Parts: sequence; structure tokens; C-alpha cells
Amino acid sequence: MDSNWGRVWIDDNSGNQPGDRRGVASLGPFTFEAGSTDYLDLVLVTAAATKEKPGNELLQDYVAQIKHDYLENPLEFGNQYLGFKDISIPNLPLIIHPNPVVGSAIWFELPETEKADYAIFSASGQLGQRGKLPAQENQKLELRNLYPGWYLFDVSTRNAIYHSKIIK
Repeated sequence: MDSNWGRVWIDDNSGNQPGDRRGVASLGPFTFEAGSTDYLDLVLVTAAATKEKPGNELLQDYVAQIKHDYLENPLEFGNQYLGFKDISIPNLPLIIHPNPVVGSAIWFELPETEKADYAIFSASGQLGQRGKLPAQENQKLELRNLYPGWYLFDVSTRNAIYHSKIIK
């Protein structure tokens, strides 16, 4: 197995109740230094058996393809699985601080000084917060209403979409 690639196995024949799928996961090896910020990109891959191929073989095929696609283009990875074919607006990283959040606010800079919309989604995809940002370079955003957890943060301007991950 390649270093830093993990595996999860869920046994459909486990005897669990319908809809109850438990599994075992492993990641690493990693070394997390005190006070550092590290990001993990996680992918959940599922596959149901077909007449042509058992589920575990199909799953291995899917994982190999996803791993290949990620290594080929990590900045645009995922769009092809979400149905985005051609994106004309650039997707850019957004640096926020502090991250993990200390207190109740984050700060970040937008290179564009125009009004922007933002959305914060939980790791499960639920909308946690949405709003508008003023037309200014230095931004402060209050996160008092968000529970501790891991979030995806998107800021959309007329010319670009900025992305970040937030740990609160």
C-alpha cells in the first residue's frame, strides 16, 4: 500500500440491520506536530455488485480510478464526480486564520474588492452558515453559531470561487 493512502472495508454480509453498515478505516502514517495545521482529503467510495463483477472488485476499480484522477489534477479533483464538466470561473484556495478557529471569528483576504457571497457546509454537506461579505479586501467572519467540527468554506465573487476548510 502507498504511504498516506488509507483503506476502509465494510462487509455487506456482516449481519447488521438494513442501512447499518459499519467498517474499519486506516490512514497514515502521519506525524502531527503541535500547533500545526494539516489537511486530509477524504473520499468515501461505494460500489454495488453487478452481474459482471463482484462489489469488492468494482470497488477496487473505482478506488484506482479516483486515486489516478486525484494525482493527475488535485486542484480540480472531485468536480468530475459531482457532475461539473466545464468550469469557467477559476476555483482558488482561500487562506484563513486562525485555523483551527480560536475564539469565534476568522479573518481572510479577498484579492477582489467587490461584494461576495459565502457558504459554510459541514462535513456531512449540511449548510451551517450563509451570507454576504462587504466589498473590502480584509474580511472578518463571525462563526459563533457553528458547532465544533470540520467545515467547507466557499466564497463566490463575480470572477472567482474561493475554497477553504475550517476546523472549529
